[in-house]
Amino acid sequence: MNCSCASWHPASARLTCSADTLLVIGAGTTGLAAVMAARHRGVADIVVSDPSAERRALALRLGATRAIAPEDAGGIVASRALDTVGAQGTIDAALSSLAPRGVCATVALRPGSNRVTVSQSQLLWGRTLTGVSEGDADIRRDIPLLVALWRIGRLPVERLLTPYPFAEVSAAVADARAGRTIKPVLVMSDEPVAPEAATTRHLRDARESDLPALWRSLPAVAPGELRGLWHGRGLSTAHRAHRLLERSGWFGKLFRSDDDVAPLVCTGPSGDLFIDERLARGGARLLTAGHDGIVTAAMAYDGQPLIDHFTCLSPTEVLGVMTGRDAADGDRLYYLVLEKVADRPVETG
Repeated sequence: MNCSCASWHPASARLTCSADTLLVIGAGTTGLAAVMAARHRGVADIVVSDPSAERRALALRLGATRAIAPEDAGGIVASRALDTVGAQGTIDAALSSLAPRGVCATVALRPGSNRVTVSQSQLLWGRTLTGVSEGDADIRRDIPLLVALWRIGRLPVERLLTPYPFAEVSAAVADARAGRTIKPVLVMSDEPVAPEAATTRHLRDARESDLPALWRSLPAVAPGELRGLWHGRGLSTAHRAHRLLERSGWFGKLFRSDDDVAPLVCTGPSGDLFIDERLARGGARLLTAGHDGIVTAAMAYDGQPLIDHFTCLSPTEVLGVMTGRDAADGDRLYYLVLEKVADRPVETG
């Protein structure tokens, strides 16, 4: 989690789902945590540079779009670069890769003063070099978020671990120094180092208290990305809205256009889908609106003071939160997941 904090803010979390490129120099713990953070945030192009073929392969499995040897990094043009090595050569490579107004963050901590020389010409056109310690993290805010992301499989840090029996401590140290392992862990018993991945990969495993931070950590969605039929699943199962939707046979939502949205598509007794305009009190429309610091696609009901806001889990999944007057049940809002499905006939109820 320490290295995840260092990776979360400076160069990866500030990127959006647009055509940005992040160059990560060094595929150690911090660099690979940055890959996971960038993938979670929807960064379009994540390039990892590392001399180890094994580490490059792991970077690809964790979400990098490209993994290259340092000598092949000359043609990379990045909007953000993250240097996790802190040597003169890697600083030079990171700055050389930057497009105009690009930002390079360095997170490495090497012994001594570790002086580096920066070419003034590389900082022209608005390029920035900044140092980062622990990701400028707010521990009380960020550690619970990182734990929540790990719990649902969005930050699989267990894939960086190699367990060693305590009696093999010398082998663990040797493998770490040789770069054969990312994060060696000495095990004192036969219990697994981390739960099996299958138990952490479903959003339904998230605690309800985690949902606001998870929603806020995800990239925004454009209204145009919400088209077609989406199957819904409620996450706030104790909320009164969840009980109402379950009784109605709620299936999901149908987004025909920005001005033509069916917020409540339900399943009838025969399995056919129909639009329940009575329960929804009309239709809905798509717009862009802000919630909890995120400006993103939102759905406003025509006949109720309710607005659903969406952030991006994947190209075919969004996380939604219902807001508006009387939307809260006590102090809790209602969270839901929508998954895009194949179009099928939907009747007007």
